[in-house]
Amino acid sequence: QSGKITLGPATYKSGVDAAQVNAKDVGVNGPIAYAGKGSKEELAAVDVKGKIVLMDMGKVDQSNVSKLYRGMGALQKTLKDNGALALIEHWDTAPAFWSEMAGYLGGSKPVEEGQPDLLPAILVNSAKLDDAVIKPGATANIAISGTKTRTLPLKNVMAYNQGTDAGLREQ
Repeated sequence: QSGKITLGPATYKSGVDAAQVNAKDVGVNGPIAYAGKGSKEELAAVDVKGKIVLMDMGKVDQSNVSKLYRGMGALQKTLKDNGALALIEHWDTAPAFWSEMAGYLGGSKPVEEGQPDLLPAILVNSAKLDDAVIKPGATANIAISGTKTRTLPLKNVMAYNQGTDAGLREQ
């Protein structure tokens, strides 16, 4: 998989300082709807139709990542139902933790048959979000291609744990 995400003047590279939550190719360009930290009140105050929603999650580490990640699917569905084009979450994480997250998100993903087509969701990591992207008129571009997916029969599966031996992954 390769790609880049451009937020105003800043560019993030897929697999380095950007990671895709769902496994699929994405090509989206549009205006940014800045939704702060993504609270219900902040999201209700923003017109997301035809826009790329940007949220600034601030410091993210092991103490709060599961809370942020756990609600991602519902957030993607709500934003898609309201006409959003994509979701970008800005995170500020330590390099070691980001490396773990990007490695996990960059790996092979199980895709269940009939799985809903969720809104594209991207995580970007940097110490600070550029002020230019929260102003009216700011735009974003997401271009990710070469995503590898494979459909796995997952009926009644409690968990999917991919091993680390590359030679055994296709078995």
